[in-house]
Amino acid sequence: MRARAGFTLLEVLAAVLIVGMVFPILARMNIQGLRAEGNSARRLEASLMADQAVAEIETQLAGGTVPQVGQDEREQDGFQIQVEVTPLEFTLEALPEELAATPRPGDEAPGNSLLATPDSGRVTPLRHVHIAVAWQDGVFEESVVRDTFVFDAASISGTLEGLQDSQRVPGGRNQAGGDEDAGGEEP
Repeated sequence: MRARAGFTLLEVLAAVLIVGMVFPILARMNIQGLRAEGNSARRLEASLMADQAVAEIETQLAGGTVPQVGQDEREQDGFQIQVEVTPLEFTLEALPEELAATPRPGDEAPGNSLLATPDSGRVTPLRHVHIAVAWQDGVFEESVVRDTFVFDAASISGTLEGLQDSQRVPGGRNQAGGDEDAGGEEP
């Protein structure tokens, strides 16, 4: 008898059948992995753009410029960047008692108030900044969102100065315990 040197036709067909069943599964997993990698890269890029928009607002604030109320849209590298600044609205009933006891909007309080609302005719210095970076992923729209809050101290500088003046008491000492005139004589 001769020694067997190769594969039979049946063994080759069985190997081809196994490879034919495994290959589509591996190809599908590879495609899903590539799609997930691409989606992650787009999400990371959108996150960096949203963080950059927040950093720009913080830089403006450090320079003394407060973002104006309104909406701004722009497109950059296939991403739609939307920045929306709105007055921060809240109800006085939802506040703690010590804050709710302050004058309500519509009361005859002079100047601005930290609790002013748009319907009182005064604009609140508290602003909500909503940043959305969106892109198309096939037929679906994906987005990354950042929310932050801004305080416009310049708009209430008169109120803050009034609070500072109201905390001073006769006798040269303010309520914080410091001397009003550091080198002055006492009467």
